[in-house]
Amino acid sequence: MKSPSERKPEEPGLPPPSYPALESFIETATEAELEVLYEPLLEALAELKGPQADKAKKIGVAIDKSMELLRILVDVRTRLEGEAAKNSPPR
Repeated sequence: MKSPSERKPEEPGLPPPSYPALESFIETATEAELEVLYEPLLEALAELKGPQADKAKKIGVAIDKSMELLRILVDVRTRLEGEAAKNSPPR
């Protein structure tokens, strides 16, 4: 075991990840825009053949899951905006 003088001081952790472009997209996107976002990627994956086709299927499943999560975020945002509009006093 190292003595206290031999130990290195702990380095501060990394800052939490931040994705401002994704956050701003989600704040304004519609479901139609989500479809358009992934369309070129899905088309390119569909063109793959051979061993790459197996990988493309797995990637397609991951894209489907991410699209589902983004739809949920859009639905929640829409619902929260509706509730806020309903609860705000008229001007």
